[in-house]
Amino acid sequence: GCSAQQEIWRSLPNKKSTHKKKPEYLRGVENKKLKAKLVTSRKQRLDVNRHNADSNILLEEDPGYLVAEGMERTYKFRQSAIRENIDINAQKKALDLKLNTFGPYFCDYSRNGRFLLLGGAKGHVFLCDLIDTQPQCEFHVRETIRDVKMLQNESIFAVAQRKYVHLYDKQGLEVQVIREHIQPTHLEFLPYHFLLASVGTAGVLKYHDVSTGRLVAQHPTHLGESISMCQNPHNAVMLLGHANGTVTMWTPNMAEPVVKMLTHAAPVQAIGVDNAGRYLATAGLDGLLSIWDVRTYRKLHSYHTPSPVSHLDISQRGMLAVSFTETVQVWRDALATKASAPYMNHRMAPRPVTPVGTAGANIIPLHVSGLRFQPFDDALGIAHAGGFSSIVVPGSGEPNYDTFEADPFESSRAKRNTEVRQLLDKIPAEMITLNPAVLTSLRTDPHDEYRQKRHLQHQANDRKSAAAAASAPAARPAATAGKKTGSAAEDDEDQPDTIAPMQTEAALDAEDKEGREGESEAEEAHEAEAADEGEAKAKATDEAEAEGEGEGEGEGVPAAAPVEAGAAKAEAPSAPKKKRRTRGRSTALKRFLERQKNIITHKKLDVEEHLAKQKERQEADRAQAQAQARGLPPPTAPYDPLARFKPKRRT
Repeated sequence: GCSAQQEIWRSLPNKKSTHKKKPEYLRGVENKKLKAKLVTSRKQRLDVNRHNADSNILLEEDPGYLVAEGMERTYKFRQSAIRENIDINAQKKALDLKLNTFGPYFCDYSRNGRFLLLGGAKGHVFLCDLIDTQPQCEFHVRETIRDVKMLQNESIFAVAQRKYVHLYDKQGLEVQVIREHIQPTHLEFLPYHFLLASVGTAGVLKYHDVSTGRLVAQHPTHLGESISMCQNPHNAVMLLGHANGTVTMWTPNMAEPVVKMLTHAAPVQAIGVDNAGRYLATAGLDGLLSIWDVRTYRKLHSYHTPSPVSHLDISQRGMLAVSFTETVQVWRDALATKASAPYMNHRMAPRPVTPVGTAGANIIPLHVSGLRFQPFDDALGIAHAGGFSSIVVPGSGEPNYDTFEADPFESSRAKRNTEVRQLLDKIPAEMITLNPAVLTSLRTDPHDEYRQKRHLQHQANDRKSAAAAASAPAARPAATAGKKTGSAAEDDEDQPDTIAPMQTEAALDAEDKEGREGESEAEEAHEAEAADEGEAKAKATDEAEAEGEGEGEGEGVPAAAPVEAGAAKAEAPSAPKKKRRTRGRSTALKRFLERQKNIITHKKLDVEEHLAKQKERQEADRAQAQAQARGLPPPTAPYDPLARFKPKRRT
């Protein structure tokens, strides 16, 4: 029976240890609830990536481009030749609206690319459905128009008129007059935050929440009227181009620009950012078209244009369209690398234009007044003095669109559901930051950050000490060529030859701990020391008075001299008093930050900045005290090359 039982046990599979190493993202996490949340979020993220990879199989549409053969060049292809070789649906994308009276015009597309909005400088407003080719509304405001902008969908749009910003619906009825936006010149809409941003002739950037109807923020730029304006689709940061050649980046929760870049030596005429938020294109009156890396704020390359660029736009696929006078150029693969030649070239032919109040028509060149790529389509809209024209640009639009994001063929019911979902998923304006990845990251322990900084300082000091020790033997003969005598030699002996290395991290932490423990003891003994000093001074005063009465009369010595000598003698052995630090202030500020953990306000930012400065001062005092104890010169602040670009908050 024993042998049979042994055979049965041997036939069973060998149970090996199933212990696995703890994943990297869970190391150092002791809280079980936090650990479970991290595991769940990672699993959800992996599931989303897996589903996205599976859904790529359904993306059957590929972008098409112009391909030249032999000695041909794509920028020499004309629109008439392109229209002859494409299908009927693609031919409908090439429009030419002759509006010769109320120009020049400004244009904008809806988010799904189905509707086109036009606004003439002399008051004409026109909304059209590009798929059905049916006008939705057309009216005249009898006022100057400076810009137009579609909001969350075609049911409402904004018009920057002579004095205020007006909101209209798709029937042409005025919905609201936003009187806080005075003399606006440029408009932008943030779809995920429902914010309408404008900048006017006074140079004040204003944010207006169209879902609640209130003014969120207004920031004076102090740089005069802004010539150009655009948004970064990646992080919803607004970019303004100014007359002094700088480009500033703004968020609603910061009164000062988060980034300020000097891009040109002349006024910045046009700016644009790609959908990924990586590249910035700027054009100035100096005749340069520059490409910048937004992540490092460095200039990648630049192009020289025949004349200064007036407008530019970047498509969903990364194509760059620029206009100067009546010429439009489209560049492909010109952001990450420098292109040698444009992808397409189009010139607006002169046409007769009849201005308001004149009887005859004048043939004038059609200067471009606006550029917009049509979303999810291979078309480029060009607004000019004679109306509106669109050209076919193969490969500019995204062929595969997300119906939950923007659907050109959505029904009225789907449109209502989409608008409700967008309102429920609305992102607060306080969450707009330069780096949106901060919002999804875990908050690190300040003590860990402090230890890491100390470790880096220790390593840097070790390298400096090693370099000084290596160069010391070579430098000593030259330094000691002239023999010194007397007090100069004694002074040189007191000075160390090389800088002593910093203490280890354990020793520094021990010093900090001893300092914190000694603070309480010092404060408790402070009152006792003060009382002892008072008694000593009183006793010295009494003795001085007694001596003055007995000896001062005969020898002619004034009675005040012994008193001063006694006071100096009593005060000599005592160390200089340290100013007693007030407690309670920092503790209250820290409690306030704990309550405001998930809220970003101006007061919270001011408190965090105050505490950071206070900590820096304490560290500087501690380092200076250690340097004095070792006989070293006081430490200097490290050089920060980005200090000039850091925002300075107002207090």
